[in-house]
Amino acid sequence: MEKHRPYGSSDLMSMVQENSAYYINKNGNTFDKINNQLFITVPLVPFPAFAQYLHLAESNASQFEEFERMTFPVDHLGKGNYMAFKISGDSMNGGGIDDVPDGSIVLAREIGMHLWKDGFRKTKHGFVIVTTTNIMVKDIIEQVDAEITCQSRNKSPEFTDFVLSLADVRKIFHVVKRVM
Repeated sequence: MEKHRPYGSSDLMSMVQENSAYYINKNGNTFDKINNQLFITVPLVPFPAFAQYLHLAESNASQFEEFERMTFPVDHLGKGNYMAFKISGDSMNGGGIDDVPDGSIVLAREIGMHLWKDGFRKTKHGFVIVTTTNIMVKDIIEQVDAEITCQSRNKSPEFTDFVLSLADVRKIFHVVKRVM
């Protein structure tokens, strides 16, 4: 099996740019097919750009032109809203194979607010939670009414579980892929 170069590498990005888009979903995510492999290109939100991302998300801006783009191999065309996030911190690094260490980049699909009432299932890499003041990656281990309990995978004492009101949450993304 052919191993792909790091996602977002200049070689891969130039290959994607040379080919016309295979499919663009209604959220503006671009899919390309190169050598029978499907790729998605999405905006990358670096954690330091939180304020800029929140402003664009709140204004329903569909274009994040200021952000770098990342390309990930995928196995199907997705109809959802996908974003990439650069991870900062070690709260989700507990030493497990599916953990999300500092510096990782994740591909995540937005979960519509109308689906939050159904609760959140355990996931391989966790969730990106965008609040009014922060972006974080956590596991959601419980939901009671309009509150979720967030958990880190790092068991160090500074990373304790906490409850978050969904009234303070603007978006929740399911992490579907992680690269380091």
